[in-house]
Amino acid sequence: MDMKRTARAVGVAVVSVALAGWMAVGCGSEEGQEPSGGSTSSGTGGQGGQGDQGGGGEGGGATGTGGQGPGCTPGATILCYSGPPETVNVGICRWGESTCHADGSGYGACEGEVLPREEVLGDAVDDDCDGTTVAVGESLVARYYFNEDPAAGVTQVEDTSSQPLPLQISNPNPSMPVLSVAADAEGHRGLTWTTAGSTATASAPFVGTKVQTRLNGNQAFTIELVARIEGIVNFSRLVFLGRSESSQNPFDALVLRFDNAGRLQAYIEDTTVGRWAYDYVSAGRSVLQLVVDSTQPIPDQRRKLYVNGVLLPAFDTNAPAQFSNVNLGTSTVFSVGSRPGGSHSIRGTIYYLALYETALAEAELQANATQLMADDDTVP
Repeated sequence: MDMKRTARAVGVAVVSVALAGWMAVGCGSEEGQEPSGGSTSSGTGGQGGQGDQGGGGEGGGATGTGGQGPGCTPGATILCYSGPPETVNVGICRWGESTCHADGSGYGACEGEVLPREEVLGDAVDDDCDGTTVAVGESLVARYYFNEDPAAGVTQVEDTSSQPLPLQISNPNPSMPVLSVAADAEGHRGLTWTTAGSTATASAPFVGTKVQTRLNGNQAFTIELVARIEGIVNFSRLVFLGRSESSQNPFDALVLRFDNAGRLQAYIEDTTVGRWAYDYVSAGRSVLQLVVDSTQPIPDQRRKLYVNGVLLPAFDTNAPAQFSNVNLGTSTVFSVGSRPGGSHSIRGTIYYLALYETALAEAELQANATQLMADDDTVP
């Protein structure tokens, strides 16, 4: 799947304000003023009215040929925009200006407007005017901002993507919680564990959910999170997909965790597929991005870890077998920060988490890292 976001289709829109839907100088409106009470609409413009009631004519106000009879004051200007109405003044998108023809027959072409374009990866600019510079696309499976109000006694954190899968916060002793949503000194909110080695977690059963159905059998995926790790125990989990029922042996189907030497470890079906030396103590709040693509011919390219958009050298040569698939068919739970029933929590904060069903390109990873370091709380 192509990870680049495609520009939104450009429709024909006209600004409906003032007389007969036009905002024109000489028709009771101030030149250059943005519409405040009007609206945008798409489709073909109406056939012009009579006299000063004329509209933009067939073809739409911004690009039409004018109505029958004098439809506007010669030389008058209006604001215009031929992109999707919801994108105007979002990101790079801006109004244009249309000028009434000398014979007053209608308005000319929309000049100077800035329309949505294909997202330029890594430029930290909202090129397609969707309100965010973070790569989303069709490959996004789940996204958690962990930005709920700490004062609200949060027991559930929300998934902001389609078909949301909320996670329930579980503490071993609710009267003395180890895990809660909290804000750090800079105001960034996230799931915060005060003790390492706790069973506290945020989790959800996921049999039949989008997480299972969209990741199961995949040869590629991306795990992206923002975290500040202050303490760990052996095999502290950051993200866990697997089994943890008391009647079954725990099965780490897809896990990002620390190994027993404090290295970050990608673990798939109880097998190490990558390890990286990571100084979490001095790293502070960081963006971590694990990218797996078993179709790559070179083992080092089949699993990669990025920290703040920079590729981290692997500690060893472990890698997924070429063309291997992730098996989540018998997995039953998705959790963050620990494994349910296991004392494997971190001490620290996970601020943000996203799962993708494809391997994000390096430019996308770097663009996301730049955006997330600046703000991991604001939902687009």
